Amino acid sequence: MPTNDNVIIDRKLPERASLKFYFPNPSEGRNYFTVVLPFFENPQIKEQKKARFKKYSLISRSSNLYSYQGADSRKLNLSFNITLPHIIDSGKDLKTGYMDTELGNPDFEKEKFKSPVAAPPSSKNSTFQIAKKLFQDLPGLKDSAEQVLGATNWGNVATAQEIDYIKSTYGIPTVGGEAVKDALNKGFPGNQGSQIFTSLTDAIAAQRDVQATRWTDGQIGKLKVIDTLIYWVNIVRASVLNNSQNPIYGPPIIRLRHGVMYQDVPCICTGYSISIEEKAGYDLQTLMPRRLKISMNLEENRTGDFGNFEQNNPVKKDNLAGWESVLTGPQTTDPGYTF
Repeated sequence: MPTNDNVIIDRKLPERASLKFYFPNPSEGRNYFTVVLPFFENPQIKEQKKARFKKYSLISRSSNLYSYQGADSRKLNLSFNITLPHIIDSGKDLKTGYMDTELGNPDFEKEKFKSPVAAPPSSKNSTFQIAKKLFQDLPGLKDSAEQVLGATNWGNVATAQEIDYIKSTYGIPTVGGEAVKDALNKGFPGNQGSQIFTSLTDAIAAQRDVQATRWTDGQIGKLKVIDTLIYWVNIVRASVLNNSQNPIYGPPIIRLRHGVMYQDVPCICTGYSISIEEKAGYDLQTLMPRRLKISMNLEENRTGDFGNFEQNNPVKKDNLAGWESVLTGPQTTDPGYTF
């Protein structure tokens, strides 16, 4: 039986490696909001921790004496990339695939993501009809859309179907239709001109339906991914912020998950940086960078109930763990995964 030695196995990295943000919730009924930022590429993690010792220098002694005074929190320098083409090509459903359901209220979390504009396959001009329902009640958008279409360089960026999509979405009439109809009526006897015009417009509409379907499957899918990536970037930005309306609610607790080395380690973020890789280029329509490099300075924050460490216990897993946990306990000091 022939075998294939080049089988590629999906590691399912986004499902196994992530940052989970726990934002304090000032509302009643829930303790926090949770947002999951999955890793689609292997992150780079640099770890360091320092002990604090008091050094004593005795007279005539050729060595010092030390007393242990504790240790600083473990510091984790985390770097990871978000690559737009990589995520688009993966075919992942970001909205339903990586939403946190730990608190039993996934619908609440999904409201933070924009609803997709999906066209039913059998309805004529369904993409335009759905878009009209979304935008027809918003004042001033038609004027803005006309100004965008009137820009001299717009035609160099947008395709014909995209321009047609904007016109149909915002109710901008296509110039020249009635003029063509009048010319056909004058050039043909009886009602032949109107019949020819109807046949032409039906053919154009049919072609536009094909183009709209392609645009929906391709461009709308890409825009959904871009919306989600922008949301995740803003979550990283919010990792060092408190609630401005109620300042007692501080920045989120962030749990780092990556394989067996880092098992839901609770951290705070003391700083972040976001840089754009110029060589990767940009998406032409949205100017979204095709690759972002994100670095975060994390410090471990262990509180729990200030009792004994018990891995996988919802509260006690965040208590401090000493060397006894490595030698005689679960052989790790990490809290353990919470599923």
